[in-house]
Amino acid sequence: MTKFDAPLKQKLAEVEANDAATRLRFLGKCAQPIDDAMREALGQTGVTVNSVTGAIFTASGTAAQIKAAAKLDFVSQLQLSVERALY
Repeated sequence: MTKFDAPLKQKLAEVEANDAATRLRFLGKCAQPIDDAMREALGQTGVTVNSVTGAIFTASGTAAQIKAAAKLDFVSQLQLSVERALY
């Protein structure tokens, strides 16, 4: 099972082919509520953690950094962040 949703997987391939330095915004889900040690481990992959709510976090990073974050045991799912129009 992959930890990436289809849109993130596609976007990672796209930026790796064109501009590996491009930073992507993404959402992550962990197996348990995120504590300080987990947040530190995420930061050590190079991603910038923006917010944390329970087991969910928002972050940004390059394709390589996102792939490094996905290798962490406690990370269960990563999704591309998308903007939706407000009604």
